[in-house]
Amino acid sequence: MKTPLQSLLILGCGYLGIRLARQAISNGWHVGALTHNPRTGEQLVSTGLQTTIVAELNTDSWHASLSPADWSVVVNCVGSGSGTIEGYRSSYVDGMRSIMEWKTRDSSASKFIYTSSASVYGDFKGAWIDEAVSTLPASPQGDIILESERMITASSNPFQNWFILRLGGLYGPERDAFLRNRIPDPNARSDPHLNLIHVDDAVAAILRLAEHQTIIQSGIYNLTDNHPTPRSLIDQWALSRIREDYPVQPNELRANQSKRRSSQRPDRRISSSAFMKATGWEPLRLPPFATASRD
Repeated sequence: MKTPLQSLLILGCGYLGIRLARQAISNGWHVGALTHNPRTGEQLVSTGLQTTIVAELNTDSWHASLSPADWSVVVNCVGSGSGTIEGYRSSYVDGMRSIMEWKTRDSSASKFIYTSSASVYGDFKGAWIDEAVSTLPASPQGDIILESERMITASSNPFQNWFILRLGGLYGPERDAFLRNRIPDPNARSDPHLNLIHVDDAVAAILRLAEHQTIIQSGIYNLTDNHPTPRSLIDQWALSRIREDYPVQPNELRANQSKRRSSQRPDRRISSSAFMKATGWEPLRLPPFATASRD
């Protein structure tokens, strides 16, 4: 194995993780990954990963196969196995608990990065917010993600150097249908901002943090493209694309139903200024409908 300073372990390796693995290998890292999906495991092996484990993150079945001492950076970028409450709890809370138990086997100073979600924030009436505001998730899923964060911020966390990245809505190749196929909801009672992050920018941000030689204080950072856009503008853009590209009548499509506690979506503009200032990272991939960033 190469020196620990060049070793990256990706746990919960899925849509974001596999792209992170490819870029990290290209940058010269020794990369390992754990995924629950055998097909993803095959993709990772073909990518050139030296270590690939297929297992459920929320169990201890993988603990003996990986030594914490072998990895200078550990990234947990798990996604929900399903949209259900049980799926969220299994992936985020039980998976995080398994990681913490695994790390207690060794006292090495690994850097830990967790890709959390901006869904831990509630409604701020369209105001710009940063990491200092209170968290009040608008959905049960957000509650569970916040619970997983608190396992990291607790004093019992075995990682001395840790970072929580609260990602905006992740999109990119094979994952932008929720933008392209949007249809205005005539029953919408509000026009909230969407806070997004392209997968390529998310990968670049994680690697910037992983590679950063300057000591950055452990903490929580927002990670969006810093260009929140009112949902109505995105809907108009999507509808214009549908009319141009597809002979589909609007009444043949349906707006997605909200999983939130009420029909009104939380409205906030999430600033990534703290992360940008700390690391020098800047988003490079902005959607065509992006509006102004925070000054």
